[in-house]
Amino acid sequence: MLTIYTRPSNASSRKAISWAIENEIEYQQVKTEKMQLTHDDILRFMQLSYTGTEDLISRHSKAFSIFKDEIDDMNLSDLIDLLITEPSLLKLPIIVSDKEVMVGFNKEQINIFKQKPTRLRAI
Repeated sequence: MLTIYTRPSNASSRKAISWAIENEIEYQQVKTEKMQLTHDDILRFMQLSYTGTEDLISRHSKAFSIFKDEIDDMNLSDLIDLLITEPSLLKLPIIVSDKEVMVGFNKEQINIFKQKPTRLRAI
């Protein structure tokens, strides 16, 4: 099952949900403005991503323009605390499975979340 972290005003979030519905993918939606992310949530996103915080931070957000000078000098714990208190800094959607994370919506890459068909073996 996928967990899709979204914000309703985010077009990419809506695309990710539509993709899951169209492809009959079981998912749980977490609306970031209603449910506060935890330290463990954000740490897991970072651990599953290829570039850690680079993938997660929305450099086009209003919040980034406020905190951009501080972000580069923060230690990991302080950065995670900032992302918890300022979730608008996160690039959304964040799509998470047991082994993969995708930040943003990319219709070519999102297929990594489709289950591979089971191969039948002739005996």
